[in-house]
Amino acid sequence: MSPAEVSSSQNQSEKATVYDKAGDLFSSRTVDKCCAYLKPHIKPTYRIIDVGCGPGSITVGLARLVPEGHVVGVDILSDYLDQARHLAEAQGVKNIEFIQSDAHAIKGLSDESFDIVHSHQVLLHLSDPVGALREMRRLVKPGGIVAARDNAANVLVPANAVIAKQNEIYECIARDRGAHADGGRHTPAWAHEAGFAWDKIEMSSAAWEYSGPEGRRIWMENVKDSLRKVAMAGGYATKEEMDEGRAAWEEWATHEEARFMGLDGQIICFK
Repeated sequence: MSPAEVSSSQNQSEKATVYDKAGDLFSSRTVDKCCAYLKPHIKPTYRIIDVGCGPGSITVGLARLVPEGHVVGVDILSDYLDQARHLAEAQGVKNIEFIQSDAHAIKGLSDESFDIVHSHQVLLHLSDPVGALREMRRLVKPGGIVAARDNAANVLVPANAVIAKQNEIYECIARDRGAHADGGRHTPAWAHEAGFAWDKIEMSSAAWEYSGPEGRRIWMENVKDSLRKVAMAGGYATKEEMDEGRAAWEEWATHEEARFMGLDGQIICFK
């Protein structure tokens, strides 16, 4: 994934720092953009958990799909949960609640009490994605679904050597934290290790991109400084290297042909 989406399940203060510039990026995610693979499985009466809900743009969309059901958004960061509650209130969505908890041990929720447990771009950030999937499996009813979508590969157009170096820094930080920058390639194996039989795991993929004037702006604004604090504090890069990276992203965004493309791996696991 992008530098804007590095996280640590073990150091939440660092996670908040890395996510400092990612608000617009996360808020641009919607059910239609991010959950097309899951929508056919959703019924109006379902109870759904959105693990790692962030500012709630997907979570609120899920709640609209289950008017007779209920949705719970879970995130470790209180700032995101405040944004999510405000979004739900502003849009008049009532069948929703948000709780602060770690993905590996979600507090206050009973075993086998939900129809769907969903996560978007979460597992690749965790040092123990199998443990998180086991927790998701605990919460879903027999016959229910655990669904996850995570990034597997990226393409930058036009290519840029300085930005490529920034991505190497991101991958190094993620690796040192035990995270998996290409987690979307591994989610089926993780799900199997978490207890799902192979014949109960459906695999698919989906592409996404940021392009055009507004898309380039959103991507550039959210990634140009996203690694700065953690990279410099951890000795992964110097101030000069971070300044060079920022300038490279700003220059990239001036190209009419510029686009950032991602390929995500998706899984639907039936309990």
